[in-house]
Amino acid sequence: MRSLKYSALLAAVAVFATTKDSALAQFPPPPPMYSPMVSESELAQDFEVEMNGADPQQDSQRTSSNIRSKAQTRTGGVSAGDKYVIPEAGNPEGSRYAIYSEYNYIDTGTDTAGIGTAGSANVYSFGYEHILSDTLFFDLSYEYSDDDLRPARGGAMEIDTHTVAGALSAVITNNIYGMIIVGGSFSDGGTNLNGVQLAGADGEVFFVNPGLGTTWVFGNVILDAAASYLYQDAQTTTLVGGAPFVGNNQTGQVVLEAGARYNISDTLYARVGLQYNNIVDEDFRAGIPLDKNWLQLNSEIGVELPSGVDVYVGHAYDASHNIFDTHTLRAGVSYSF
Repeated sequence: MRSLKYSALLAAVAVFATTKDSALAQFPPPPPMYSPMVSESELAQDFEVEMNGADPQQDSQRTSSNIRSKAQTRTGGVSAGDKYVIPEAGNPEGSRYAIYSEYNYIDTGTDTAGIGTAGSANVYSFGYEHILSDTLFFDLSYEYSDDDLRPARGGAMEIDTHTVAGALSAVITNNIYGMIIVGGSFSDGGTNLNGVQLAGADGEVFFVNPGLGTTWVFGNVILDAAASYLYQDAQTTTLVGGAPFVGNNQTGQVVLEAGARYNISDTLYARVGLQYNNIVDEDFRAGIPLDKNWLQLNSEIGVELPSGVDVYVGHAYDASHNIFDTHTLRAGVSYSF
């Protein structure tokens, strides 16, 4: 949901882009002169048509989704007697570790009307998993995202985001687990049009994501389901012509997930999943409407080698969005020891 963090920055682009005439289009525009009396809400309203949707690939949404997916895999492994079961022999403390790294390429288009904010992002993440016992798991992850956004009215935005998250998950009963993810991110970026800097921005997001999940094992098939609540609190400061505009926005989002994994062989597996997102509570100071619900369809295929190395590739598509048409390609590797 890029609008959660960058609404004031995006609004600043629209103010400049919609005032240029044909003469300005032929020559590089001069540095914009904005009145410090212009309110953030007035800037946002001018950009409302551009951003009447929510991008589900915003960093905290993506980070918490990845960690929830790993928790589902672990508990499914426990139920299936897979590698995540803690062997007592040779490991009396009952602990296991894993490190992982993943790359995502995200391409976001807009609808046929050409409104919204298109763009692409290169996302690099790595993490550490510590299995404290056969029922308690700990995750720590870091993600860097390099976003290149293209508003329909012109201009370009380059945003760098850093996200850190930690999570605890525990098996509550035989096939039910609970978890809580807590994290935050900070970003910096700028807006330019024809090489002229229009605005600079930075922002912070705090998020917390508690939830419950379960798994069922039927031979080589593992089914999983989870429900969680993602709360995000974002604060953004945008500098337009030297004048700061501060935004404070919150959203509460219900996430429902279901998936199926099939162990094709001892080393090869495939997984498909469906994720439903519904924003049930939001307070947007910028006054930009959100697309309140959408679906994500995802798939993955991977190889688990006897050495503890797991290599996988996957794809996700965000469907039922009013504005955005987003595809995510990802590839990762993990090592358990």
